[in-house]
Amino acid sequence: MTEKKLNKWKISTFAILIIFVFVTATSGCGLSFKTGNMVAKDAIEFINMEILQEGTQAEITGDVITEGGLYKVPVTLNGAPQFLYITKSGEYLVQPLVELKEVEQEDKPEPPAPANVPKTDKPVLDLYVMSQCPYGTQAEEITFPVVELFGDDIEFNLRFIANDNGDGTFSSLHGQPEVDGNIRQLCVEKNYPEKYFDYLLCVAEDYRNLDTIWGTCAEQVGIDATIILDCFNNEGSDLLSENVVYADENGVGGSPTFFLNGVKISPARTQDGIKTAICSGFNNAPGICDEVLDDTQGTASGSC
Repeated sequence: MTEKKLNKWKISTFAILIIFVFVTATSGCGLSFKTGNMVAKDAIEFINMEILQEGTQAEITGDVITEGGLYKVPVTLNGAPQFLYITKSGEYLVQPLVELKEVEQEDKPEPPAPANVPKTDKPVLDLYVMSQCPYGTQAEEITFPVVELFGDDIEFNLRFIANDNGDGTFSSLHGQPEVDGNIRQLCVEKNYPEKYFDYLLCVAEDYRNLDTIWGTCAEQVGIDATIILDCFNNEGSDLLSENVVYADENGVGGSPTFFLNGVKISPARTQDGIKTAICSGFNNAPGICDEVLDDTQGTASGSC
């Protein structure tokens, strides 16, 4: 087992300790909760008051959903996104805060762009994200400057991942705030394409609070918030529904996911890694492909 895996298992062991103490303190007390939100609220209060050290807080970050007969609760612990799984009785936490798939992902190096990407005169890069996924916003922060370097030599599309309920409503991993964030971002793209990246980079700085900071970011980059609200209320559902089709057609479920010329790729999440991937899709690569870009701001290899 590698050093990184050992460290991750230490975190998981701490999470298991939380499970034991929670069960010990609550079993036999006749706890009965009516809703998943109430279960989640009491569990988080218990963990914050009885388990975590002073100055450390777990917070619920989205809607509680049912999965596999359990309540799945999105939380942050020390700013890191996690999931809690709680029995519907509210008596047991049944899974550590660190998921095994995340341990495995972080120990694997990112593979290069696949050799079967077709080459074109103008490559098309598609990036699929969820607006409140930390890995997705990090990928945006790395990708946007590279896309701007290529300019009109490439086509870039930012796509959003969500579930279309077919009645004008949507669901998403991080709840309704993420759905609303997706729609506002699509409205900015439609009405202010020249300010789109600036707006996205602004909201990425506080992606957990899109509902409260989007107006400030709009003002900061010179966007009329009333135009975005009008679009949100009158066109938003259609825009997101059309957008989600792309993810569904390509079987995309994870944020971030990259496609180059219609082929799924897994570039190194650094500026030079993104550049190298894009360059592999050219018939005749431009001069920027001979340059080495900044690799000091890479991102984690996880996904939502």
